[in-house]
Amino acid sequence: SSWRDSMPGEAEERQSWACRLASGASIAALLTLGLVLNQNSGNVIAGSLANLQQPTTNSTSLQVDAQSEAGLTIKGQANDGFSDTREVDASSVEQANPQIDSAHHAPDEKGRPQAPRFYILSGRDHPAFNGDLCNSLPFSWHRASIDDRLRNSGCRMYPTRNRFAGCSNQSYKAELRQEPGFDLQKLPMAGRLKKDDGELGYKIGCVFCKVDYDVDYFVEAAVRHPSRVLDPELAELFVVPFSLQRNKRLGVPCPRRGRPSEAEEGYSNPKERTNRLADALMSMKQWSSLGPKAFVFIESNWHFSSWAASANSMASLQLMSTFFFNHVYRTATWGLMESNWDQRDRAGCVFIHPWQPKAHLLHEDENFETWMKRKIGLFWRYYSRKTAAGEILRPPLLKLRFPFEHVISTAKMHNRSTFTSEIWNSKFCLTLQNDDPASHRFYDALGSLCLLVVISEKLYPHFSPFHQLLDYSSFTVNIQERDFLKNPQILVKTMLSLLNDRARLKHMHKAMIEARHAMIYVIGQHAAVNYTLRSAAGTCSPGGAFHPPTPWSPKRRR
Repeated sequence: SSWRDSMPGEAEERQSWACRLASGASIAALLTLGLVLNQNSGNVIAGSLANLQQPTTNSTSLQVDAQSEAGLTIKGQANDGFSDTREVDASSVEQANPQIDSAHHAPDEKGRPQAPRFYILSGRDHPAFNGDLCNSLPFSWHRASIDDRLRNSGCRMYPTRNRFAGCSNQSYKAELRQEPGFDLQKLPMAGRLKKDDGELGYKIGCVFCKVDYDVDYFVEAAVRHPSRVLDPELAELFVVPFSLQRNKRLGVPCPRRGRPSEAEEGYSNPKERTNRLADALMSMKQWSSLGPKAFVFIESNWHFSSWAASANSMASLQLMSTFFFNHVYRTATWGLMESNWDQRDRAGCVFIHPWQPKAHLLHEDENFETWMKRKIGLFWRYYSRKTAAGEILRPPLLKLRFPFEHVISTAKMHNRSTFTSEIWNSKFCLTLQNDDPASHRFYDALGSLCLLVVISEKLYPHFSPFHQLLDYSSFTVNIQERDFLKNPQILVKTMLSLLNDRARLKHMHKAMIEARHAMIYVIGQHAAVNYTLRSAAGTCSPGGAFHPPTPWSPKRRR
């Protein structure tokens, strides 16, 4: 039986969302709204605007208070006795309006599909979707909403140094107010609690996050997306916000609901929590009606890739149980770092999802004329450690002499400030085959507004996010490994040609800006949510127009 069956006051109800824009010569502002929802009749008691009804699984009676055009505050009292106050902008009201969906499904100017309607799962649907939060939210994880997750997350936006504004002493106190006077030393994980342990993430009220917890960045960016629906009945895709990487690090039991000094049954360790997550997913009617591929996970860590993933390895790493591997990993849709490289994908369906660049390397957009003032023509700094596949490329590279300003260097460690200042002053960045065809340097360069020169077989298309939607040849330069090894001077000649071709540089700069906005969630006016959803639907939905990269022969060992 589902968790919801055991919760009090779970009668299905309908939320009425009312909105209409004032028409005339100009639209000055949203009309001030004041409406009270009647659960039985669904009528708008106060206000004369047309209402659009939307069913929801959320057992919260909502009252929309009058606010300025800057946003609406949605306040409600959940039927389980816990309040839910969410700050959303006015466009969030439109998310519940099925009449706007046709616009989002219309092809874009290039005939490509738009983002499908999607629903973000949370503790309001089942506690298992929040199982990875239970150390940070020990008293509220069972029922925490998406907004609760965001308010307490530890890695919001790079411009604020990788910290959510809400992850603070205020969020700490807010969580403690859920159980006034409770002795924290009685929590099941009390032995591992530390007041400021950001590395392990056991600071109450602060959900630990890292760059490779990709789903957190997606959720933060997607929460106000116009294709997000608040009613699962309207959704075509379901985003699972659970981070298996974070769950792995959470090696302690989850506190029991109502008795936080005890461990919640079935949530004692990472494997158990993935079992409960599988149960929650498989109990949803959409799992059967739409199919498992309608449920989307985002995990770019290499452990989830086909060449590394197996039931035994996943279980031994505490990433998932064997049951979860067989019934969810092998059937659902996964945004992974690569697809069909070395082996056929083992996950149910795979689309390639980008890594996010390191926080200190993210550079704001520059117009072409400003970008052209960068003085370094080619940049490459890398650790001197040996790599699994790319060692043969380094000796000829280090012997080259370039007739323009450049940085080509290996070292055990690189000065962080020097690295940042150099890459921010570079027009082109080199990425080589390393342990595999991809490298974080690809995304760091993109984040630094540095055009890519790629000497790495199979990076395209197997490690290339959204390659069905982006023209990689417009913002990257690819040199075949065999050509470089035969004649390393091809790199020098290619760079000289590029640096002296202003028209091509301008075209590549424009394409790079588009690629940045497609892949990086934390820059202004990004389109990363659109690209992620379109790639997932186009690759994995029935009748999708995209196809994963074709499998090829096993990787060569050097």
